[in-house]
Amino acid sequence: MAELADALDSKSGTRKSVWVRPPPPAPSASQLLLSRFGWPYTVRHMLNDGELLREYAERGSEEAFQVLVESHSGMVHGVAMRVVRNEPLAEEITQAVFVILARKAAGLRPKTVVAGWL
Repeated sequence: MAELADALDSKSGTRKSVWVRPPPPAPSASQLLLSRFGWPYTVRHMLNDGELLREYAERGSEEAFQVLVESHSGMVHGVAMRVVRNEPLAEEITQAVFVILARKAAGLRPKTVVAGWL
């Protein structure tokens, strides 16, 4: 929604009212990544889960780890639900799995298949 703001006319030096639009909300890192346009520099070249995990382990890239979580949390949660049949417990298990992945990321072999490890 546009709003009225005061601005200084550079030619005459007088104040005048102008209509301005607020900037659009910033997209999340995953939206930038998945759109394949304007990827954040730190994960621009990442193509697979192994590279994303390595980027997180070596450089602490939160964007890379966020993409991994968003890509695999549904699968992890689904498996947890089938095993425990309890929604709150399945959510806790899902969070715990990704906390463990974050802690062990640096020690995993480069060829580790993330979905299989999870």
